[in-house]
Amino acid sequence: ALQEEAFKPPRRLRLPMPGLIFICSPGRSPRVYAAKRRPSHPGDTIYHAPLFNLFRDGRSCPGTHKFPSQVEEIPENFFTSFFTTTADHAGRSKRYPSNLLRLWEELDGKKRYPLGDLVPLGKVEDLMK
Repeated sequence: ALQEEAFKPPRRLRLPMPGLIFICSPGRSPRVYAAKRRPSHPGDTIYHAPLFNLFRDGRSCPGTHKFPSQVEEIPENFFTSFFTTTADHAGRSKRYPSNLLRLWEELDGKKRYPLGDLVPLGKVEDLMK
């Protein structure tokens, strides 16, 4: 759900997503990245996840959200938390480099994420450092 204004109901969108990589630790907010295909080599490219509440390095901002201690629950828990548009979300879409919300509105109800829109971030090996 997208919380655009305090004290107002959140906006619900149904969005297709690219493949996502979650790096999770018990009780902590995850790091989230995107992939065009399942990475199998350290040199494979990873991309910025087209999501709000993420810093440019993929760390997620939990706000007041508490993540579970069971790591297998964290990805779903991430998506059931509220997303906000107030933080920096530039550079997550080639088509809308400064307005991720426009991309989300365009994709609402669609079946496939346009993989060509992903913005490169680095390599799998960068996540291992």
